[in-house]
Amino acid sequence: MQNDVSLVEQQETFELGLLDGGSVVQAVSSLTTPGHTGTAARQIAGSGSSQPSNGIRIFQISDGIGRGSQRGRQFSRGDWAGQDGQIASYADRAWAFYPPVLEMIAYVADEGTLAVYTGVGWKDYDTLLSEVATVSRTASGAESRIGTVEEELTGLSGASVDTSIVIPNQVIVFGVSTRTTTTITGACSYDCGISGETSKFGGSLGVAEGSNNAGLIGSQAFYSDTAVRLTTNGGSFTGGAVKMVLHYFLSVVPAE
Repeated sequence: MQNDVSLVEQQETFELGLLDGGSVVQAVSSLTTPGHTGTAARQIAGSGSSQPSNGIRIFQISDGIGRGSQRGRQFSRGDWAGQDGQIASYADRAWAFYPPVLEMIAYVADEGTLAVYTGVGWKDYDTLLSEVATVSRTASGAESRIGTVEEELTGLSGASVDTSIVIPNQVIVFGVSTRTTTTITGACSYDCGISGETSKFGGSLGVAEGSNNAGLIGSQAFYSDTAVRLTTNGGSFTGGAVKMVLHYFLSVVPAE
């Protein structure tokens, strides 16, 4: 199902639709080749259940006139028998099957997300994210890591409250962001900082639920584990909750 590119077009562009009966349950546009990788679980979810057969339709898109004539085909479940977990590719009126490779990525177009093959199955990319993530690594084991670590302080009480999480030793801090998740009582506002610099990440912050602050600072290196402190203004905490997030960079030295 491939036509030669017209002499007046800059490139071949396609629109691909997966059909459940006559209804489109998944569609991908602006393809420059008539192919798309998607997970079977997502296709089953789109149809509501595993189907005995599925159809596809393909339009070639013209810059000048839009969609061309529809091409389509119905595929039966038997076409994929014994190929669980394989990548299926249809070309020249025949299916070919390939094993997925570690870290292979598929774009789930109708959800606007990525799925990553982990060696034991496909996982949503966002479920693989961690609070401290490696963004680059050398052959010798040196790494650059970005930390985004959070804690919610609840049942606030007293003149100040320290976090149990700490800014780690030997990191560069970009900021500490906050959100008041439960209205604070007993104080008219609060500061976010550290011992000796109580408003380092923000002063006179709002006590109403939903109040928030990015808490950015000029990047600063810390050379000891350091707790973050909330300090009241105009009274003492008698209740409320604040979610706090550390944002920092961590360098890992070469392992050899």
